[in-house]
Amino acid sequence: MSAAKKNPTRLALIKKVHVAARQLALTDDCYRSVLARATGGKASTKAMSIIELEAVVREFRRLGWKDQPARKAGTRPQADTEQARKARALWLALANMGVLRDASEAALALWVKRQTGVDALQWLGPEELNQVIEALKSWVARERAKREAGR
Repeated sequence: MSAAKKNPTRLALIKKVHVAARQLALTDDCYRSVLARATGGKASTKAMSIIELEAVVREFRRLGWKDQPARKAGTRPQADTEQARKARALWLALANMGVLRDASEAALALWVKRQTGVDALQWLGPEELNQVIEALKSWVARERAKREAGR
């Protein structure tokens, strides 16, 4: 394979083109038509230069594709269900009491993994989330009782 084919910029642009086509739900014929229109006749990314690939990406944006910035490796969006928010609120209540050394989402995920064997809140079902919430409520209640006893 030639050095031009291994160019990381070129490969990244090809990935963008393929992602855009998939997200726009284009048929193969429509996809090839957009490629040809944007490049003056080339219907395959394999034969395109970087400039032509950039033109194709611009054309997909014009057609309504939104280029999402890449997430950092190893990150995932937070769970956003009502139960997950409740669990997070209880976790932060414990942090506000000074019980936790680390109140981060990553620390919560580690605690959830120890409790359930599941790596993250977003992968828990409603019953498992309920168990997590009840465990956190019990922890908060124990800490409050300790504080009351210490007065």
